[in-house]
Amino acid sequence: MVTIQKPALAPHLLARYLPGEGLFLVSEHQSDVLAGEAFGALLPLLTGTLSVDEILDRAAAQCDEAQVLYALELLGTHGHLVKGPPVPGSQKFVWLSPITNETSIC
Repeated sequence: MVTIQKPALAPHLLARYLPGEGLFLVSEHQSDVLAGEAFGALLPLLTGTLSVDEILDRAAAQCDEAQVLYALELLGTHGHLVKGPPVPGSQKFVWLSPITNETSIC
């Protein structure tokens, strides 16, 4: 069960989602890979401004509720979630486009 009302990705993490591979999380002291397509829908929603219910609603077009809840639970269990809102500008997301193979940092 997700206990954080408005979850955000921990600001010390660099997150990269690769379609078909999973979510890669890297910090100065650790790295983690979490498999699952739900992370692609979930990652941009972990802003610390959306409730879990709002996250479920917005991700519903890409994956089912159980997948999103499981992905949130994995992130929480691994210590990758914090209570929002995050510190502005502290999170970096890296996306690899499966079409153009270009990387962009948001």
